[in-house]
Amino acid sequence: MTGIFGELRRRGVFGALTAYGVAAAGALQLADIIVHDLDLPAWTLRALIWAAAVGFAVTAVVSWSYDLTRRGFVRTQGPADRSPQTPRRTTLPTPQPPPVPRELVAGAVLAGRYRIERELGKGGMGRVLVARDEKLGRRVAVKVVTAAHDPARVRRFEQEARTAGALEHPNVLAVYDLGEQDGVPFLVTELLEGHTLRTVIEGPRLPPAPGSAQVQGLALQLARGLAAAHARGVVHRDLKPENLFLTDDGRLKILDFGLARLSGNDERAPGLTLTGAIFGSPGYLSPEQARGERAGAPSDVFSAGAVLYEMLSGKRAFPGASLIEAGHAALSAEPAPLPPGVPPALASVVARALEKDPSRRYQSGAELARALAQELLRRSRDPIARLELFLLQRRQGQLAQATKELRAFSSGVAAGEWPAPLLRAYLGEMKDDAVLAAATDPDEQCDAYYYLGRLHAPDDAPLARRQLLQAANEDCDQAEFAREELQALQSR
Repeated sequence: MTGIFGELRRRGVFGALTAYGVAAAGALQLADIIVHDLDLPAWTLRALIWAAAVGFAVTAVVSWSYDLTRRGFVRTQGPADRSPQTPRRTTLPTPQPPPVPRELVAGAVLAGRYRIERELGKGGMGRVLVARDEKLGRRVAVKVVTAAHDPARVRRFEQEARTAGALEHPNVLAVYDLGEQDGVPFLVTELLEGHTLRTVIEGPRLPPAPGSAQVQGLALQLARGLAAAHARGVVHRDLKPENLFLTDDGRLKILDFGLARLSGNDERAPGLTLTGAIFGSPGYLSPEQARGERAGAPSDVFSAGAVLYEMLSGKRAFPGASLIEAGHAALSAEPAPLPPGVPPALASVVARALEKDPSRRYQSGAELARALAQELLRRSRDPIARLELFLLQRRQGQLAQATKELRAFSSGVAAGEWPAPLLRAYLGEMKDDAVLAAATDPDEQCDAYYYLGRLHAPDDAPLARRQLLQAANEDCDQAEFAREELQALQSR
């Protein structure tokens, strides 16, 4: 009996059957979704199962007799076919990279630069450590990959580093460095203090009113982060509350670009996509992901819509514990109506994001952000929010409507209060110098430079560039957004 099992192992039968079983299981899962979605006869799935069973037997027979090599199929040599005069060549074991150093404890220095303070957590990809950058004197997060001998895991880790490193946006996790020590790769990012959105949704941290300004503000931040990724041709493909982080100061950050891909048309470009493979998480994957099709920017919009639905209702739009159940729900089920407290305009934005047909959704994060911003800003009584609404309407070719609404709003703002001078500048009633003179503290001056720069961007790019550069150099809330506007201005 031992000899039979040894020969089966030598001929690669066990390996071939394992590979076939994994592939067949995935194909049958996808077939189950398609059969239910298209309401095909029940015997269709049974026929596919029988075909898979026959294929299992055929695989066993073929793998016993043939080996698959670079030259194609060649017949496997039996024990009697091997020449006794030919000595067997000793096969040396393949050297494996060392495991993640266990000595990365408090006080240890990684790559001669990052001094470890403590472990923040562990995940499927590796360990996350809190460290101090000795060169720049700042605290950072260091993600160290585990199982560095697994090429697929290292490839996904490097994919995350390259993708996130190419994005610079206040709502995307900032990547500082990618390095390696003793054969183990590590990623250095900004250190975030706060909670994942999953913790926030399940805890008491969100306001009870589903249509609250905070919930809508988080939705807008998510859409803006997606817009930055889509503008660089990056599709996240795994948006879910666990991959979204809310900092203690209210900033939402998109994390984990490990499954991201470029949305270009080059199918041969290196990446992690397999034809027919299902990527995503139960409850948030789009219908096209459930069908194993290529996921574009509208797929991220669908996942974002599912996250927004959960933030507003406290329940998943498409419940299901497995990819099969959640995929079937995403393909055929409609989510329950949102609570009555959700503003109708906001509910319609979420409904459009969750359309089954990708062509009927918002086509990118930028489109979703514009829809959310318009709804959120129009309901706001904050003068700065009304300036954002004016800029958004002007970009959409609605300058007359924007001016009319801003004039009506500014009539209720006291003339001596900030940012009344900015409102008057947007209405053409005050010069830039007078606005800057009215700004009495650094934050007001930063606001003035930032919004004046955006006001002049369409028709006076040099002036807008100088003003945005001044705002970007200030230590204020608008500095990061001013740098983003400068990059957009320079790309024109």
